[in-house]
Amino acid sequence: MKKFLFVLIAGVTIYSCSHKTAPAGTTTATATTTAPVAEVKPPAGTPPKAAEKMESPAVADGKAIYTAKCGRCHGLKNPGDWTVTEWVPIMDAMAPKANLTAAEKTSVTTYVNFYAKGS
Repeated sequence: MKKFLFVLIAGVTIYSCSHKTAPAGTTTATATTTAPVAEVKPPAGTPPKAAEKMESPAVADGKAIYTAKCGRCHGLKNPGDWTVTEWVPIMDAMAPKANLTAAEKTSVTTYVNFYAKGS
């Protein structure tokens, strides 16, 4: 019974972190939209200084990509928990794992830097 539970838990863990693909014939959202961007509220716990800043469409695009791709394998982290400098190695390590293009990495970096601690 213990063996069965171990195999079941291992299988669920592996499946949940596997690469997800869109079904054939569907498209995924990209950062290049022409529709007006609705007001995006800052994440909970965002420092008041960052919450008062006006969010640009580039920041909103980065948030959309961050939510879609970074939240796929783990819970979304609050960008305000790290400084701009601390985000550099995080982005360098996680962008390949999330299969971010160079443009998507730039958008997500813009988003996390906008809300980074001390910005």
